[in-house]
Amino acid sequence: MVAWLLAVVALLLILGSFKWRSYYEIAAHGAQVTGRISSTSPDIHGTASYYYGVMGRKFQGIMQPWPPNQPLESLSNGAEIVVFYDPERPWESVLGNPGPILRNETISIVLASTLLPGFIEIGRA
Repeated sequence: MVAWLLAVVALLLILGSFKWRSYYEIAAHGAQVTGRISSTSPDIHGTASYYYGVMGRKFQGIMQPWPPNQPLESLSNGAEIVVFYDPERPWESVLGNPGPILRNETISIVLASTLLPGFIEIGRA
């Protein structure tokens, strides 16, 4: 049980270090700006490349569009989109409302962190 708990905590920390902290900061303190689509990649997890400006600087991002943006199929190059970014780190951004994005990331991390150690134990048995 202790080994499983340590594995869960380790996975939470590792998986959470990728994007969760950034999503949290944007959800808690983010600012909204209008950006534009530079390209779409339906074959690469339905992602879109986008750019936006903050204080005269241009930044870029790549991710799936989330509401209030239109679905990827409805977006074309040059289309206006809603971008939220971290004012402390304006290069960190999300393509849509950060609340649901953070919630989705949290659920994914918690599920992976709690289930994966169990599957590994079952595989070792």
